[in-house]
Amino acid sequence: VELYLNGKSMGSANVTWFGWAEFHNVAYADGNLTAAAMDGSGSVLATHSRLTTSTATQLRLDVDVPSTMTGTGTALMLDGQDAGMVRVSVLDAQGRLVNLASHNITFSIASGPGRVLGVGNGDPTCHEHNQYTWRSAYHGLARAIIQVTENHVGSEQERQRLLQVDSDMEKRTQIISSGNSNMAA
Repeated sequence: VELYLNGKSMGSANVTWFGWAEFHNVAYADGNLTAAAMDGSGSVLATHSRLTTSTATQLRLDVDVPSTMTGTGTALMLDGQDAGMVRVSVLDAQGRLVNLASHNITFSIASGPGRVLGVGNGDPTCHEHNQYTWRSAYHGLARAIIQVTENHVGSEQERQRLLQVDSDMEKRTQIISSGNSNMAA
C-alpha cells in the first residue's frame, strides 16, 4: 500500500493477508489522502481517498424500503403496515459527507399518514433511546424507521376485518373507509 497526501507519496508498506498498513509521522494537511493497494508487480489493484470536508451545511435524505422486485425501493405502500428506513447524511457545501459530524437530527413526518417507529446511527456505544424521534449522527449518518399509519389500499372487506381485530383501538393504524375519506370508528 502506498499513501499519498495531496498527490505526494508519504511512503509505502507491505500488508500481510488480513493485515493493515500504518504510516507514522504524516503531518495533517487539508486536501486529499489516498491509499493505493498494489500487487507484487506494482500494478494498482484499488484506491481509497478521503477528502477534507468543510463545515456541515446540509442534510440529504435517502429512503430505503423493502421491495419484492429489487429488495429495496423508494416508496411505501399505503396499507397501514409498510415501513421503511430514512437515512440522513450530513454534508458540506460541496455535497461531501462530513464524517466527523455528530449533530442531533430530529425526525418528523411532514405530510401524509405516518409515524417514526425508531431511530439509530450505527454507533455500538450510543446509549440514546431507539424510540425517540431524534438521534445524534455518527460518522455523519443517522437513520429513522418510519411506518405508514393509514390503510388506503385494502378492499372494504379487508378494512372492516382489520377493525374487528384491531388490538390497540386505532392508536397505531387507522383504517380508512373506501366510501369516504373519514376514518372509520
